[in-house]
Amino acid sequence: MLPVLILVVTLLTDADAAFEGLVKHFQFSISESIFIYLRQLILGIPIACYLYGLIYGDLHGKNTDLVTLDLVDRKAAALKFAPGVTVYSALTVLNLVYVIFFLSQLSYLFSAFGNSLPETMTYAEYARRGFFELCAVSGINLAVIVIAHAITKRERERIMRIETVVLCLFTMMLIVTALSKMGMYISYYGLTQLRVYTTWFMILLLLVFIIITIRQFRKFNGMKIATVGFLILFLGLCYSNMDGIIAKYNIDRYQEGSLERIDVGAMSQLSDAAVPYLYELYQKTDDKSLKTELRAAIFEIPVRSGPSYQETFRDWNLQKMKADQIRKRI
Repeated sequence: MLPVLILVVTLLTDADAAFEGLVKHFQFSISESIFIYLRQLILGIPIACYLYGLIYGDLHGKNTDLVTLDLVDRKAAALKFAPGVTVYSALTVLNLVYVIFFLSQLSYLFSAFGNSLPETMTYAEYARRGFFELCAVSGINLAVIVIAHAITKRERERIMRIETVVLCLFTMMLIVTALSKMGMYISYYGLTQLRVYTTWFMILLLLVFIIITIRQFRKFNGMKIATVGFLILFLGLCYSNMDGIIAKYNIDRYQEGSLERIDVGAMSQLSDAAVPYLYELYQKTDDKSLKTELRAAIFEIPVRSGPSYQETFRDWNLQKMKADQIRKRI
C-alpha cells in the first residue's frame, strides 16, 4: 500500500501547485532524494517482473510451443509475393550502379590505402565524409537485402544468392575503405571517443555483412551469431576502460614523438579513467604551458556536467576514487 500512496502523492504534487507547497512543507526533515529513489523503484518493479518472466520462461521452457519453426516458415512464405525476375533485375541494376561508382571514384575512395589525401580536403573532412556515406549506403543495402529475401518467391534461388553476395562485397569494400580513412585520421590526430565509436560501428557493420555473405553458401543461424558478436563488441566497448586507453594511446604517442601535439582539451572531455595518465604526463613534462593545461584538465573532468549537477552514490566507482586521490595530491 505504501508504494501506491507514494506514487499518488507524487502525481498529485506534480499536478497541483497548492498541494505541492503543502507536501514541501512536510518535507523539511526528509531528503528529497528519498522520493526520487522511491519513484524509480516503483517504476522499476514492472520492468523487473517482465524480465524475470522472460528469464524464468526461458530456463523452464514455459510457452515455448506458441512460436514454432514451422509457424514462422508459413508466415514468411505468405509474404513472398514478388516474382523473382523482377527482384533480380532490380538487384542487378543496383549492383551495376555500384560498379560505375567504384570505377569513377577509385582515386578518391582508395587514396587512404596509400596514405594520401585528396586535394582541398582535410583529414577530418575525408574521414567524416566517408563515414556518413558508409552509414547511408550500408543501411540502404541491408534494407534491400532483407526486403528482397522476404518478398521474393522461391525460384532460381542461386541468382538471389549471387546478387546478394555481390552487393555484400561492394558494401564491405566501402567499409574497409572507410576504416582505412579513419586509421589515417587517427595516425595524424590521435584517438577521441567519437573516433573510437565510429570505428566500433564500422567493425560491427562489417561483421553483419560477412555473416550475410557466408550465409549464402552455408545454412546456419546467422542472427544468433550476429547477436552474440554485437554483445561481445558492446561489452568490450563498455568494460575495456576505453577512456583510459584513449588517454594512454595519445600520451604514449606524444612522448615517443609520433604525435605532433596532444589535444588536452579533448582529453578533458573523457571520464575519470583518463586522470592517472594525464597526471603521469603532468609529473614528467617540463613544459610549463602543457603542465598548466594538464592540471586544468584533471580538475575540469569532474565538473564538466555543469555547476548545477549534484553527485549521487551512483557516481562513485574505482576510477573516480583514484582520480580524487590524484587531485588531493596536486
